[in-house]
Amino acid sequence: MRKSSLLFLVLAAAVAGSAARAEAVTLFEDDFQDGDTAGWSFHGSHAGNWMVSGGVLHHGGGYDSLQAFALMDGIATPAVFSLEADIQVLGNRFSNPDWGHVGFAWAVTAGGPDFNTSYLRTHLDHVTSWSTPWTSSSQEHWLPTPGTTNGPTYHLRVDVNALTREMTVALDSYQITFTGADFDAINQQTAGGIGLLSWSDEVTWDNVRLTTPVPLPGAAWLLGSGLAGLGLLGRRRRAGNS
Repeated sequence: MRKSSLLFLVLAAAVAGSAARAEAVTLFEDDFQDGDTAGWSFHGSHAGNWMVSGGVLHHGGGYDSLQAFALMDGIATPAVFSLEADIQVLGNRFSNPDWGHVGFAWAVTAGGPDFNTSYLRTHLDHVTSWSTPWTSSSQEHWLPTPGTTNGPTYHLRVDVNALTREMTVALDSYQITFTGADFDAINQQTAGGIGLLSWSDEVTWDNVRLTTPVPLPGAAWLLGSGLAGLGLLGRRRRAGNS
């Protein structure tokens, strides 16, 4: 094996190891104990129906089959992120004890209409993930969550990595990962705001947290040094052959 190839493999392994040990930095978090909606902006349907009450962020319903967004102020959707929160469905348009929509939206363009989303449908016992432009239900990707219903609080988490085209959705103990073409179908939008989504049902969120991985110090230097070293080897080899 040539020295340059061996060096590349060693450096690649070292950088991969640093990435695997990456720490996470918190970009935004809110437990709503301050009693206000500072740090949030509201868009879409019934934008005036958002409030903090009882230590949670509450959307007061008024179902009209349109999306309601709460977006984190000043934060653009990262290429790699984790978004999690405690979610709850309280009420709905049909006065049905098992109907509701509550979850996340990211790469939201100007507060809508285009976005990517994952949210719990209590009436269908699944978390659905999809993206606009929406053409048919065939583009939806489901995480089955048997027994989910209105009333209980669930923990929803979405991990998105646009660099590796991988996305994991988890609701309590249920989890699924989407890759490749499935990832692309759920993440058609690549830029915009990030935050929460309701289908204008009466729903709540608590303990919202957005994080992104940060390589440990030295990883970027190691990669840069490795590339520089490979370039130097290449120049020496070319000089020796000339």
